[in-house]
Amino acid sequence: MPAAKWVLPLLLVMAVVLRWGTFLPSVINHDESTYLLIGKGLLDGQTYLVDSFDTKPVGIFLIYAALNALSGGSIFVMRLLVALVIGFTASLLYLLAYRATAQARIGWAAAVGYILMTGIFKFYGLSPNTELFFIPFTLGALLLAWGPDRRSWHFALA
Repeated sequence: MPAAKWVLPLLLVMAVVLRWGTFLPSVINHDESTYLLIGKGLLDGQTYLVDSFDTKPVGIFLIYAALNALSGGSIFVMRLLVALVIGFTASLLYLLAYRATAQARIGWAAAVGYILMTGIFKFYGLSPNTELFFIPFTLGALLLAWGPDRRSWHFALA
């Protein structure tokens, strides 16, 4: 894979630069605030579906709890972490596209396209919403289950 060592760092930088404008507003939307409050409640010892309730599975709130713990509650740092997740996801997309086509340019197109769509699509991409955290798990599962050197435990893990 040509220049593979530069894929992740370049995509991380691109995601951070493109999403920089989302770091500064301290106003958060309804979904983001719900996820953050429930995640913080889990950190504080609350029980999901007892002390707080939402229609999403508990996993997303565990991710938001981790974001809250890592960021110290700072919206700026939390959104920086989300940008890094997006850059990481783009690198997984690069790997998947490269594995499918053996062409780095296809991988770059997929990865950069993903960052652009999540960085400039105002209505569903700019706030750190749940979909941004589901996609890397899905791509990781695809990379585990599809490839020349897969093992039976890859399918189970996927």
